[in-house]
Amino acid sequence: MSICPGTENDRRWPEPGEVVTFTAHVVNKGNTASPAFGYAWHIDGAEVARGTLPALAPAAEATATYRWPWGHGLSADGQRALGEHTVRFTADPDDAIAETYESNNSLEDRPNAMSFSIYLPPDVYEAYNHPVDPKYPYSAEDWLQKQIAAMNAGFANSTYPVTPQGMALRVRIDTIGVTDANGIFVLPNRSANGGTVTANGHVMHDNPFGVVDIIGNQGLLLVKLARSGHEEFHWLDITQFNQAY
Repeated sequence: MSICPGTENDRRWPEPGEVVTFTAHVVNKGNTASPAFGYAWHIDGAEVARGTLPALAPAAEATATYRWPWGHGLSADGQRALGEHTVRFTADPDDAIAETYESNNSLEDRPNAMSFSIYLPPDVYEAYNHPVDPKYPYSAEDWLQKQIAAMNAGFANSTYPVTPQGMALRVRIDTIGVTDANGIFVLPNRSANGGTVTANGHVMHDNPFGVVDIIGNQGLLLVKLARSGHEEFHWLDITQFNQAY
């Protein structure tokens, strides 16, 4: 894989020791309310935190967080996070609550894995909420996580003369979202640190990109061009927008 020209110096990972926040999302995918339940966080297999989340109505969601000093080192060029670590979240770690499906209460990721953001149209999301075999959970999220687990198993088992230990690459899901009926997903706003004031006196309010670096180091904008029934999409660096403005 090659790096997009012009982004060689972009920051790609936290600094060693920088505090990062892991967020676990727990959804009640059943048709009855759950009682309050415990949870546990593990780093590299060792339990580091416990807590309790409130009762959840059907389809309701709760979150739990854990702050961790980033344990990975950085390669000399700043492009790779070095070392191996795992983070695992488990709901109902003591198995105190009887559930129809007990297989999807825990998820383990590598913090430096390649991450995906996956967005499904409503009909596809609903279809994956109903498995072809009732022995599997009624959960699109669980189905997606199983695909990720299968990919990681395939990487680990790819043992060849040039990769006797298997592939080191691992993947994880960063975001699962559901689009509207037209396949469009509206990005949630990110903080602009209370309203950043630009040199021209404009106030940058919370927006989907957060505090955008005006010299273009933080990303691209996807632009849709439509005319006479024809559509094209292009990535444009934000500096082009600033210059036009």
